[in-house]
Amino acid sequence: MAYELHAQRREKRNPRALRRSGRVPAVVYGPGVHELLSLDRKELERLFAKITHSSRITLKLDSGEEYHTFIKEIQFHPLTDEILHVDFYQPPADRPVTMEVPIHIHGEAKGRKAGGVVEQILETVEVRGPIDAIPELIEVDLTELDVGQSVHTGELQLPEGVELHTSPDLVVVTVLAPRKVEEVAVAEEAAVGEEVPAGEGAPAPAAEGEAKEGESGSGS
Repeated sequence: MAYELHAQRREKRNPRALRRSGRVPAVVYGPGVHELLSLDRKELERLFAKITHSSRITLKLDSGEEYHTFIKEIQFHPLTDEILHVDFYQPPADRPVTMEVPIHIHGEAKGRKAGGVVEQILETVEVRGPIDAIPELIEVDLTELDVGQSVHTGELQLPEGVELHTSPDLVVVTVLAPRKVEEVAVAEEAAVGEEVPAGEGAPAPAAEGEAKEGESGSGS
């Protein structure tokens, strides 16, 4: 899905004055493209509330020009989280792109119902494919995942034409055994492994060559 965002060309000027007017400075770049833009803050904030890092965004200018982009970088104010600047990247339309795509897990795992703990190890995964085929999210259904089972990157369902660009053996999400069961097992293993110190409990065996009580002088 492609989202739309209205943009205006801007001249190099004081970005603070631009922000005070309710707009956010931005730039779009890519092969043969480099434009300074400004965006309406409220429209930008509404868009950010529903997109992911890999969402396609069409920047529409008043002149009728369009740029088909992805967000490359967002700068925020360190104290207020105000959006200070946005970088958009327009990749070449005739070549595949490599991108980080967020992973979204859903459904209640079978192992969780049994007391297991669901742990997501990877939040994103790198994929490569045509710009129009890159997904916003990669969905992972946990419904059939039992205790001790995991989903690996090689098992992710990707759109046609999109390839995994990382190792297929990485763990995405796993269901751990119930914590209380683990703690009891560890305690039992520790108890079994304890040794009884010499001199306590059963008597220590006599050293080799040491005469047993009653044997010395028996032949005299």
